[in-house]
Amino acid sequence: MIQASAARTRQAFERQRIVAHELAQMIGLAFHDPRKLPKYEPAGQSQTKAAPPSTEADDELARGYLIHLALRSQP
Repeated sequence: MIQASAARTRQAFERQRIVAHELAQMIGLAFHDPRKLPKYEPAGQSQTKAAPPSTEADDELARGYLIHLALRSQP
């Protein structure tokens, strides 16, 4: 339990470091070239839609399982 608490504290600290680093980049960009500053978008409302995940691996697993069943049922 103590290790989990320490890990949670380290993760929170790392998240704060990431936010501070991104903020520093944004401040520098806004100061030197404000036209390049990205527009604000609320979290989870991205303009670009993600491509549907590939099902190739699932298809191959299903194919292999069906081949296994066919070979197993042969005498």
